[in-house]
Amino acid sequence: RRPSLDGISSLDLLNFAQNRIAPAQDGNNIVFRTMRIFTVKPNARIALLWDIVTISCLLYDMVVIPLGAYELPETGFFKQMEICNTVIWTIDIVFSCFKGYEAKGVVEMHPKSILKNYAKGWFWFDISIVSVDWVLFVVEEGDVVDFLRFTRFRRAIRLLRLARLLKHGQKLLAVTKHVQSEEWLVILRIVWLMIILLAINHFISCAWYAIGMEKFYTETWTKYAFSDDLESHDFAYRYFTSFHWSMTQFSPASMEVRPHNTMERIFNIIMILLGLLMFSSFVSNMTNGMTFLTKRNYEKRQEREALMHYMNAKDLSLELRGDITLYFSAKTNRQRFVVKESDIGALKNLPETLLEQMHIEVHMPVFHTHPLFANLHAEDPGLLHRVCHHAMSDKTLLVGEEMFRFGVRATCMSFMISGSGKYMMGYGEEAPIEVHARQWISEACLWVMWDHRGRLQTTSVCEYSELNSMAFQTLMTRFLCLTELQRYARLYAHHAARENGGAEHVTDLWGQRMRIIDLVQKAFRPDEADADNPASKVLHLWRGDEFTTERLFTEWKSLWKREMQMRQPGLVNWFKRWYHRARTSRLGIFLRWSITGKAH
Repeated sequence: RRPSLDGISSLDLLNFAQNRIAPAQDGNNIVFRTMRIFTVKPNARIALLWDIVTISCLLYDMVVIPLGAYELPETGFFKQMEICNTVIWTIDIVFSCFKGYEAKGVVEMHPKSILKNYAKGWFWFDISIVSVDWVLFVVEEGDVVDFLRFTRFRRAIRLLRLARLLKHGQKLLAVTKHVQSEEWLVILRIVWLMIILLAINHFISCAWYAIGMEKFYTETWTKYAFSDDLESHDFAYRYFTSFHWSMTQFSPASMEVRPHNTMERIFNIIMILLGLLMFSSFVSNMTNGMTFLTKRNYEKRQEREALMHYMNAKDLSLELRGDITLYFSAKTNRQRFVVKESDIGALKNLPETLLEQMHIEVHMPVFHTHPLFANLHAEDPGLLHRVCHHAMSDKTLLVGEEMFRFGVRATCMSFMISGSGKYMMGYGEEAPIEVHARQWISEACLWVMWDHRGRLQTTSVCEYSELNSMAFQTLMTRFLCLTELQRYARLYAHHAARENGGAEHVTDLWGQRMRIIDLVQKAFRPDEADADNPASKVLHLWRGDEFTTERLFTEWKSLWKREMQMRQPGLVNWFKRWYHRARTSRLGIFLRWSITGKAH
């Protein structure tokens, strides 16, 4: 079967372009083909781990490099950390050559494009900084090395490392993507503002101390603050004195340290202007965050008081009050950590193509857990993509909620993604059956008119996907393998009724993985369902590309002679089974014509 272009979605074309066109762009260059094996996606786990390592090194540089103004002694710890950081940034250069990047919403994974993008960006900056560091470590003596090692040029080179904040700074903000609660997101923003404020004051305090240690002026603030005796004051006192002065520039507070020369006075004026702008911005953001938290807490308190007032007015029992209170607490916790598509209004404004691709990535892993839908995706992927887009939806239930009740008309098939529940047949007369993740419920509603035969109640927070039966049936009318799908539906209904002693005894849970695999095999590949049967071999030959009437008749005749020679007692029964199987296939036309002498 050759699918038409209508059955090919935009995601299929994108995958085709990445898998077919991309290797053609690489050509026969063995280097690019080898690099393609080791390319890493930007959101891969190893990329995330490496980002954590580089961010840790960047935070270390942010703290230690400005402290160079205090001329701290080079201890063994600092030397080891310098070597470790240099090794990590060297590996980062190599890793950046194999890490894909995102451009205009598309992840670029071509090695040639990755190298070009890195060469146009941060490659030359990274290689220059790392080269100077390795020269200082490897070469012991020399005029150039002494110039780099013992002059202010080395301090300037080390300060240039902080330019990596522009490259890796966005990774620090990526943690907010994993926070789903609005309250915690506001708290995290407030904490983040405090960290930024402390980091800025750390840089300013070190710069203020460096200006005070300049020998160009005879009068400096350090001489008056430390009485010309720096050795009598340890590093902690000098640092926090400078840090205290920096904090006063961002607030109405004051201290005894003040500028004593022109350079210090100019720097102080600049910091006052900067503090005026930043202080107002920080205060407004923190005020808005605290106002939002206060408003949300007030609304929750009002709802809780209204609920308690209603339960007291109706004189509800203590047990029922506890259950109601527990339900609302669980619902609040679910809203914090479980987000559904219907809860996000911004997704309604997405273009149809992007929304379809999102539905495919969300629901296709769920379909692959079911043998039938995995087979349908192999036969006609474009149609199943439309099923994901038009017929699937995600749901969430709290502890103790019901997914469905006995006797209600079933309209959706459910796929349990996480959580657990218990299924009770009828009104609960029989023992409950445990339902866990990766199970599906009420598949029968896709093939027959189905009323739920029991009740399913959750025992933990459950996430599941629903497949609408009406939308699924409408889309399947355009399926390339509609005949095989109809055969599967008949087999499903027949085996369900036969194995349960009647259609009225079939449960909503009937037809789990192993049973469905057998039905799919019989419906879509009946010639492989019983490979030892001679009729199946002939049927396989009939469906093959090498079919000829003469070869088919010869094979059938040889099989018949071999069975006749064996003279087994069950030969008649075997022929009946073989003839019945052949009549239900395309081979039946040929057999009925050859036996009766005319076509039916």
